[in-house]
Amino acid sequence: MIADGFGADAAGEDRFDSVIGLAGLIGVLDGARPDFVPEDAAIRTWEGWVLGQAALPRG
Repeated sequence: MIADGFGADAAGEDRFDSVIGLAGLIGVLDGARPDFVPEDAAIRTWEGWVLGQAALPRG
């Protein structure tokens, strides 16, 4: 699926997001990435936050 771009259907983006989330989780568990969670409660509770993301995205 990675080589194929996760498919052209509507669920392709969800599959991509899942793999990115898994990679971040593995990185945190392996100690390769920091376990960074922003102090902002709205960001911590928002579905879009990815464990292993080292900083907030640039706006």
